[in-house]
Amino acid sequence: MPTCDQSDLLRILDFTAKIDEVRAWYDTLNGSLINGNFQHQLADTDGMTFSIWKTDAAMRKAAYGDGTH
Repeated sequence: MPTCDQSDLLRILDFTAKIDEVRAWYDTLNGSLINGNFQHQLADTDGMTFSIWKTDAAMRKAAYGDGTH
């Protein structure tokens, strides 16, 4: 099984902490149904995040703010 190089550990921990902050923020938004982050045992690839929204409009507002994009 692949494992991370020790030199990547700080980057991985920083990535995970920032993802946790975004997920916590998403939990406060109207329209956010569920979100998650998968990181397989400090593997040599970055984790994957996902979010599911009630509507596309709610997702766009969360990602880009108000306005046309």
